[in-house]
Amino acid sequence: MNATTKGTVPVGRRRVPLPKPDKELFPDDGITKAELVDYYRAVARVMLPFLHDRPLVMVGRVRTSAQDAPSR
Repeated sequence: MNATTKGTVPVGRRRVPLPKPDKELFPDDGITKAELVDYYRAVARVMLPFLHDRPLVMVGRVRTSAQDAPSR
């Protein structure tokens, strides 16, 4: 069992809470919040130098019904 499935993530000497680690962020792929955090932690040393001085935001949106889905 990894740290993120316990509801916290180690960051340096601290532990950051991870609410609802089993929540699916990408239902079509079955990727949970804990799996996404684990992936980012695994690739951080390689990825972070490329993100230096770049704006980065991950925006979430709750969809309450199919009517809220973006039209195409």
